[in-house]
Amino acid sequence: MTTHQLTRIRIVRTLLCVAFLIAVLFSPTSQAHAEGTFIPAIARFDMVYDSQRDLLYITRGSSVLRYHLGSDSFIESFHINGRAGGIDISPDGNTLVVADQTSVRVHVIDLQTEQITPISFPPAFRETGIYTVAFSNDGAVLSTSLFSGSG
Repeated sequence: MTTHQLTRIRIVRTLLCVAFLIAVLFSPTSQAHAEGTFIPAIARFDMVYDSQRDLLYITRGSSVLRYHLGSDSFIESFHINGRAGGIDISPDGNTLVVADQTSVRVHVIDLQTEQITPISFPPAFRETGIYTVAFSNDGAVLSTSLFSGSG
């Protein structure tokens, strides 16, 4: 290729790049748009959706906030004695389990009676709390813990 041909290729390539950038920047589809509802839950840790009740459970501090999506409003919260971490809902939708980050325990919430039952475990070496929880398909609860130390 001659120098003249290489110069023409560079000019065409540059013009195509500029045209593409102009099309992207000034195209109406280049603007971001979000659908949905902003839920003001500052300092939240975790959340789980309850399809039976149309509620979003959100852990924050010592509370489990309850947000009703149908009315776009918060309803009365659950309160635990500790700092709420991870949260999950059982496969049948009738039980919440909430990790307690201040102690080696979980809080089990019966969603039909709204009764909260703390369940403690003997801590392992330097274990300080439960970080998060999850239900398995058979209803068993799995948890991960916090360790006070390095490593």
